[in-house]
Amino acid sequence: MLAFLLVLRLPALLNGVPVLSPELKWMLVGERMDQGFMLYTSIWDNTAPLSACVYWLIDLVFGRSPGVYQVIALLLVMGQAAYFNASAQRRQLFSEKTSVPGLLYVVCMSLFFDFFTLSPVLMGTFFLLFAMDSAFAHLSRDTDTDEAFAIGFYIGVATLFYLPLAWFAGLMFVALLLLSAVRFRKFFLLLFGFGFPTGIAWLLFYLMNGQRALYFNWINATFSLGTQYYATLGGYILILLPFAALLVVAGWRLFSGEARFINYQIRCQQLMVLWVLVSAWTLFFVNDLTPSQFIVLVPSVVFFGTHYFLLLRQRWLAEVIFVVFLGLVLMISYGGVYQAPLFQPLVHYQSLVVGENPVKDNFQGEKVLILGDEIAEYQHNTPATPYLNWTLARRHFDDLDNFVSVTRLYENFRQDPPEVIIDKRGIVPKLFDRIPALGNAYRQQGNTNVYVRQGPGSSRQAAAGNKK
Repeated sequence: MLAFLLVLRLPALLNGVPVLSPELKWMLVGERMDQGFMLYTSIWDNTAPLSACVYWLIDLVFGRSPGVYQVIALLLVMGQAAYFNASAQRRQLFSEKTSVPGLLYVVCMSLFFDFFTLSPVLMGTFFLLFAMDSAFAHLSRDTDTDEAFAIGFYIGVATLFYLPLAWFAGLMFVALLLLSAVRFRKFFLLLFGFGFPTGIAWLLFYLMNGQRALYFNWINATFSLGTQYYATLGGYILILLPFAALLVVAGWRLFSGEARFINYQIRCQQLMVLWVLVSAWTLFFVNDLTPSQFIVLVPSVVFFGTHYFLLLRQRWLAEVIFVVFLGLVLMISYGGVYQAPLFQPLVHYQSLVVGENPVKDNFQGEKVLILGDEIAEYQHNTPATPYLNWTLARRHFDDLDNFVSVTRLYENFRQDPPEVIIDKRGIVPKLFDRIPALGNAYRQQGNTNVYVRQGPGSSRQAAAGNKK
């Protein structure tokens, strides 16, 4: 499986996969944490806590490196495929022991080029697989064992990597209610297991006086802020086409009545039908709807796809269909990487992919604040102030007539002053009018939207003095 995965991904990785805007933001979160700033209080972003900790550790060891993200993602996909395959054999999900689930898993995980990086949903899905395996074990025995607690615990950990995955706790609650004997103790263990890791996270932030920031910048932001779309409806449909086609033909074959399964296997299939529905439901609660959010569908697509290929009596036909499916995935994946003409009107590359830094020649290695969604200028600079995520930052910048917001803005600027402000929303004039001290500290660069810090406290001024 590792060799197959390398064959699928290496050409793109060696030729260079574009850096994604969400990917750059994750690197900036890790970089800020490595500099000693606290998530949510000093870094306004909605990246989940455990994902942010992973990005912090990567920055601590490797610095800002998209290549490291892609290598770790490749290893993670390999681990998920191997685990899914082993789980399928251990839990006797299929009529025979086979490596088809693992091979199909690595193919599905190469659907689009943003699957290639270390996204929160990719990390969280690993723990969903643990929960899925525990659910299969529970359905096979249906006894009062500790599986219910394990299911909840794994989903709780997955939630700390990617918050919308919390909906899978509801999936497992319904599954235990409908597919196994009803016992109050199971539901209590499931809820307790789910609440245990999330409760520990809340307690840690409470001890650091950051519980309000945790709520507003992570939980509330995830479920209340709008969604950034990185493709048209046609683009999402095109990218999902291989998954949808395989699910349709597999469902038709599986539920036509031709195949015979034991009661346990039927309940596992019903569980995975619920998985498809909940996976689709989670897509309504994401802030950045990149194609990589479809990763939550992969376990169910692999589950039903494997059934389909094993139920085909003509092996040659199964191989032909597998090759066609592989061809569709590679066409979509590499068509996205190289921005094929078919994808250019369907995918919003200008927002999905980090473009060329327009101020690279003027500012590099500076502390920069960008007022806007486009963050290309951060490629060669470091962020300043807590306002990394513009959608969250608008809570202060859109409320400049409020004394409390203005006071907090000034304090955040004073504690971590940017050397350069890039105003993409036309807010700076009103900001300087409300806070004259900031207006005196910055000067507009010509007729541009760039404002440069002046005075003896400026690092640019200090550098100029050193040259003299």
